[in-house]
Amino acid sequence: MQAVAAGARHSLALSSGGSVFSFGWGVCGQLGHGDKRSRLVPERICGALAAVRAVAVSAGCEHSLVLAAGGAVYSFGYGSHGRLGHGDEEERLEPQPIASLGGGRTVGAGQYGLAAYSVASTASGDAFAFGCGE
Repeated sequence: MQAVAAGARHSLALSSGGSVFSFGWGVCGQLGHGDKRSRLVPERICGALAAVRAVAVSAGCEHSLVLAAGGAVYSFGYGSHGRLGHGDEEERLEPQPIASLGGGRTVGAGQYGLAAYSVASTASGDAFAFGCGE
């Protein structure tokens, strides 16, 4: 494995070949397998990421972010306060590209108290934060 990201209740693992695996608590869809089941062992995320070479992963409390080699940023899981970056508060059970974030360079998902958020930077040096701003 090239990298591991530990969230509050789930984890993501990035293989050296760019595949993403998830395991742990899956009740909000943050594992990215199209359901809300928990996984006791790492399982590869397919769907939208099947043909994508990931270069970075980040696990928040109930959401996840994946950065693809081409700069696309994918999010999935619990969407409250807009933390997934799609302009709504809907859950995403599978990875979905964030349309407004092309050319991603770094990603981060986190939580402080009850405030969950996401951050991303682009190759042009712009930084974005979305989610609970309280």
